[in-house]
Amino acid sequence: SGWTLHAHHSTSDWVIHSIFYRVATSADNGSPSYAFTCTGGPYTEGVIFRVTDFNPSTPMDTPYTFATGMSGSTRPNAGITTTEDYTLLVYFCGGADTITAAPSGMTEVYRSGGFGIWVEDRASAGATGSRTSSQTSSFWAATTFAIRGAGSASRPLFRQPRRFITARR
Repeated sequence: SGWTLHAHHSTSDWVIHSIFYRVATSADNGSPSYAFTCTGGPYTEGVIFRVTDFNPSTPMDTPYTFATGMSGSTRPNAGITTTEDYTLLVYFCGGADTITAAPSGMTEVYRSGGFGIWVEDRASAGATGSRTSSQTSSFWAATTFAIRGAGSASRPLFRQPRRFITARR
């Protein structure tokens, strides 16, 4: 419990993107266990990662952008316009085929087959510009969003993923 749905879109039963977040409490120390129920395509993959030094009362900076496609090798997603300085820009892409190129200027934090997450520190508020990854041709979905820093000159810090979930149905 305590998870908030930030984004949810689907192109078909094959590509469904859902992004949840939660602000951790003392109950999350140690080895907490979380259960998610997924419906749709034959393959599900999820990542839980930790971010520190973020704004706990309003962690998400702006509305996210979302793009989908059913063919082609590039995965473009429009940029966002952050409203606060010191944000962590996150680009999340998933599809049926292997990712062949990451978004320029971003740091890869996770990649497995057709699923990847990249981040970029943003010192100043404003337009981020679009982000694009590449995959071999197939259907796909991409989401870009930003996480707010905790305060003046405090950037959110990405920590290595704590959990990986992969399941075939």
